[in-house]
Amino acid sequence: TPRLDRINKAARDNAFDVDAMPWRGGVDRERLFFPEDQAPLAFVPTWSQLSPEEQRQANQWYACAVSEQFIILEEAFLMPAVQALLRLRETQRDPALCEALSTFVVEEQKHGEMFRRLLLSVDADRYRHGPRHFYTPGRAGVQFGALCLRLPTLFVAWPGPGLILEEKTIAYHRAFERAAVAGAALDPLHHAVHRYHFLDEARHGQLERVLIEKLLDPSTSVLKDLNRP
Repeated sequence: TPRLDRINKAARDNAFDVDAMPWRGGVDRERLFFPEDQAPLAFVPTWSQLSPEEQRQANQWYACAVSEQFIILEEAFLMPAVQALLRLRETQRDPALCEALSTFVVEEQKHGEMFRRLLLSVDADRYRHGPRHFYTPGRAGVQFGALCLRLPTLFVAWPGPGLILEEKTIAYHRAFERAAVAGAALDPLHHAVHRYHFLDEARHGQLERVLIEKLLDPSTSVLKDLNRP
């Protein structure tokens, strides 16, 4: 498929290692960790009543929650579905699709390491046992999601929520870039991690559009009804 060939070439051309990020300097706790216009608390009426130190702390906590969310959703939601697709005989007969999906899994594993290292840079004591402090999905939802993702050709709409996650990544990256241009005092390590994350996720969104066409578009009316929100 020409689209898959382009996706695979872009993955090879833009590959990066986790160590490309400026880990040595750690985080700058005197700066914001996240663009102000992406942190919801900044829009509540009582925000102005907080001191600058309290506002900065709330911003940094929200940035940690976003990092946790990316780890959990990518590792517990997207990766299992893609790994299940890779095991299908039909997928294995398509080398370009196999390459794209295999690269997807490797890159999501890399993203998990990136965000774990970022959280540990913020608070090693809090995150030494795992990435769940601010963001904890409900147990029932996780179990149902796991069941759905073991059957990716039955619950064929899963690339749609994945695409929403990738779009959010792009929005965060653009917000970081806007804030940097405007001279906002943002932590360089958080900015770098989200920039590198964007490099992969913009392409993952393209792959998920291909999967929607392959899985959802040709499915039967019964399957489409089963996958309605």
